[in-house]
Amino acid sequence: MGMRTLRIAGMVALHGKGVTDPKRYTSLLKRNWRGKQLTDQEQDELQAMEISNSLARMQSKQAFLAGYMDKSAKTKKLEEWDSAEAAQFEKKHGGRSQYGVSFKKDKQGYFCHTHRGRSKSKPTPDGITKTELKFIESTG
Repeated sequence: MGMRTLRIAGMVALHGKGVTDPKRYTSLLKRNWRGKQLTDQEQDELQAMEISNSLARMQSKQAFLAGYMDKSAKTKKLEEWDSAEAAQFEKKHGGRSQYGVSFKKDKQGYFCHTHRGRSKSKPTPDGITKTELKFIESTG
């Protein structure tokens, strides 16, 4: 590892999470964009600031996604219907495969859904009406 690489790595560690001096960063960027020659130290400082900004963005994305994943893990647990529940539904409506919807249950009850809509939860599988089935099927 060269001296310059070590100096940049040290600056990245110094800046930590993002740019500590936004005015200095903006000044260096403007000078660089205008084609003015930056000294080696200024180039290293600019590069270190850009690296620390990238790291800060990655860390904030990871934190956001981790929070999102935690939140989605806490959402409702959906279960498939067992054979007795399916039989109860099929007595009233016939086979489930004739409808273009999926059937699930959660702690509120039984419902049908597509990727765009879902019915209200019912206490029993046969509580789902044909009208609801047709409407939910039309959303998919």
